[in-house]
Amino acid sequence: EALNDFEKAVSVDASFVDAKLNLGRLYSELGKTTEAETLFKSIEKKLEKSSEFYNSYGQNFVRQNHFPEGEQMLIKSLALDPKNIEALANISYLKTITNQSGEARSYLAKAQALNKENPVVFNNLAVLDGRDRNFDSAIKNLLLAENKEVNNIIYSNNLALFYFESDKYFLGKEKLEKALKIDDKNPYVIRNQGIQAFMDKDFVKAMGFFYKVEAANPEVDYIYYYIGKTLLAMGKSKEACENFKIGAKLNDNWSNKFAVNCR
Repeated sequence: EALNDFEKAVSVDASFVDAKLNLGRLYSELGKTTEAETLFKSIEKKLEKSSEFYNSYGQNFVRQNHFPEGEQMLIKSLALDPKNIEALANISYLKTITNQSGEARSYLAKAQALNKENPVVFNNLAVLDGRDRNFDSAIKNLLLAENKEVNNIIYSNNLALFYFESDKYFLGKEKLEKALKIDDKNPYVIRNQGIQAFMDKDFVKAMGFFYKVEAANPEVDYIYYYIGKTLLAMGKSKEACENFKIGAKLNDNWSNKFAVNCR
């Protein structure tokens, strides 16, 4: 409904900057990053003094794995407003997925100094811990985030991921069911459905979910890791290695640990 409302507002008045910004944000969240980028480009001159705009623009670049451009936009956002917690959290996330954990934690420390109870900061700390496979700490931070925003799909879905990786199947299933009720078309949720199928040893079903995500949004975290892991379980080591190598090139350190053993 929100998407239809924003698209209608833009179609009625193409100069409606706020509607374009909100539509761009929504496109980005739905994985329509190219459409979002087109909208952001069209309104940049009118919003060149808006920290919130550059934060959204930068976040969209990060979702496209265009990290230098994303960092440039997020730095602009922070230059306009050094206390923009969301921008601090987003640049910390960028540093996390480009394996610069020291800088990531530095930005998160600045965000925490401004607001110790910000759920986005808790989530990003969890993502940092998760990349290091420190799942107990990741889950602890995500529960703090979820406690602040009970129906936030990101926190529920990340909890499902880390519970599954911790072999806490039923807790993961519970959080995944919650995420599915919020948005069953979310690619990260579909990825987690694949993980559940993998844990059920239904590898064909798992691959169906993973390939669906890859076709629609190949930037989804760890998707090549899980494709490779499933192919490995099916005895297809050559194909598994190909996917681990793709994941490693996309800064997925879970894939990298397998890719280093591939020839």
